[in-house]
Amino acid sequence: MKLVSGLVVFALFILGAALVWAASSHAENGVSCPMTTAKDGASCPMMGAAKASEQTCAEGGKPVGKSPVTFKGGGKTLSYRCLHCALTANQTGAEGVITTHSAISGKLVTLTRKAGKWSALPTEAVALSLPETGGDCSTRHLAFSNTAEFSSYLKSHPKLAAAKPKALSLTDVTAIIDAGRPPLPAQATCPVMHETFKPTKDTLYSIKNGKTYYFCCPDCKKQFDKA
Repeated sequence: MKLVSGLVVFALFILGAALVWAASSHAENGVSCPMTTAKDGASCPMMGAAKASEQTCAEGGKPVGKSPVTFKGGGKTLSYRCLHCALTANQTGAEGVITTHSAISGKLVTLTRKAGKWSALPTEAVALSLPETGGDCSTRHLAFSNTAEFSSYLKSHPKLAAAKPKALSLTDVTAIIDAGRPPLPAQATCPVMHETFKPTKDTLYSIKNGKTYYFCCPDCKKQFDKA
C-alpha cells in the first residue's frame, strides 16, 4: 500500500511540473496557453503580462507599456502610449472617455467628450505637453490631478522644468495638442502621395519609430496608420 501511495504522489508531482513547464514554454513562444480553455473562457495568468506588453499605440505604433492611456467610445476601446497620442487621435469623432493616471500620485484622471465638449475629472486636472525627443512621447505628455502635483513633478525633473512647460487645463485639448507638436519643417513630403508641401499647424501627422510624417489629406493619414 505504501508503495502504491508513493507512486501516486510521484505521478502527481510529475504531472504538475509538466503543466507548469508547458504553460511557460507556450507563453515564451507567443502561442495559446494550455491552461486557457474555450469552454470556460478563463485566461492564463502566465499570458496576461505578455499580452499587455505586446499592445501597441493606436496612434504611434509604439509599445504602450504596463499602464496605457485608453479611449473607450464608439463601441471600441483603444490603447495609446501617451495622453497626446490619445487626444490627437480622438479630438473629433465619436463621443467617449479617455482614461489615464496622474504621473506623480497615480490617481485616476478621466477626460470625457460629449456633445462636442470635453469635461475632466478631477475638474482641476492639468496636463504637461512638450514636443517629444528621442522618439519617446510617454515622458513628455503627462496628466496630473492638479497644479500642485504638476509643480512638484517639475521640481523633481529639472530637465523638463528647463523647457518651462505650462500647466494646461486638461479640457483645453487644442492647447495640449499644439504644445506637444514637433516643430514644423519648412517642407514635408506626404508618405502616401509623395507630394511635397508646406505643413501648417493644422496639417495632420503621425509619429512612428521617432519620426514624424505629415499628410496632405485625412485619407492619406488613415491609409498610413493602417499599414
